[in-house]
Amino acid sequence: MIAAELDAAAAQKLVASAEPDATLALAAVTTLAPDVCALLAQHPGGMDLSGLKDLSEDLAKAMARCRGRLVLDGLGKITDPSAAALASCPATLSLRGITELRSAALATKLAGQPTDMHDADRELTLARVTSISPAAATALAAQPCDVRLPSLKSIDVETARALATHRGLLDVDRIENIEPDALAALLGNRGTIDLGGLRSLGQTVAPAVLAAIGSHEGALGLTGLVELPPELATAIRQHRGTTSLGPLEELSAEAARNLVGCAGDVWLDRLPAATPTAALTALLKHRGPGKIILTSTLVNSPAVPQQIGAAIRGNRFLCLGNTLDCGAR
Repeated sequence: MIAAELDAAAAQKLVASAEPDATLALAAVTTLAPDVCALLAQHPGGMDLSGLKDLSEDLAKAMARCRGRLVLDGLGKITDPSAAALASCPATLSLRGITELRSAALATKLAGQPTDMHDADRELTLARVTSISPAAATALAAQPCDVRLPSLKSIDVETARALATHRGLLDVDRIENIEPDALAALLGNRGTIDLGGLRSLGQTVAPAVLAAIGSHEGALGLTGLVELPPELATAIRQHRGTTSLGPLEELSAEAARNLVGCAGDVWLDRLPAATPTAALTALLKHRGPGKIILTSTLVNSPAVPQQIGAAIRGNRFLCLGNTLDCGAR
């Protein structure tokens, strides 16, 4: 059994007896001296030190000699000097427990490495990060990988501007509160952006936000919205990428009319069965170029007149998403 604190003799013994490609299983270690860490770092397979909760600069510098794989999943916050040391480490880093990311160098390291914190090919998930600095955001945005920040619940304008330069998937679907200026900046992103945590964009949507939605390049996820103001529907009509909307409490006839002629596909597959007949009638005038996606559950609802259901099924630009049926040809 590995002790909570290792001495030099124990470290040397572990390195001597370990398979070269194996990661040293040291998750039980909670205290580690820099000189002992330097001995462990000689092992080519790397080490799992996920039991460590703190990381001094000296210890981080010793770890920077590590090769193979370095697992530090127990760390929550990392000081700037320690982050700089880790960023220079040739090993593949795993920092799944970090709650804030301030270092641009460390952000570049995490986003640029091929495995561990990448849950899929070229996808970086920072599952517990609740705070990210503009410098770190700029570094992440510069990397050609998808970025998921599922614990980020708020964001300031400067950080939003930095993330907006990213061109891959940007998943920030837990953001609940965001100022209009920050949201408009974030929508400058040229890839897929998931904002599913937003339940509303306000009683009156800011003109800058509307303009940003209309000009956004890429798919846009607004799957948390429960309301669709008519002016927002107009902006979505102009959006050339796919827009996914949420479980709207009601789709007004005016909002439906404003979606007609949408440039990109619009997913309305979470509309309630009690959607007003006037709204569905308005959607029947849609003739592309994008498609509007509904569901057969809605169309087959007893609340929807049969003639309207039939007309929806016959419209090639009104699709039933759960059957991939896009009307008569």
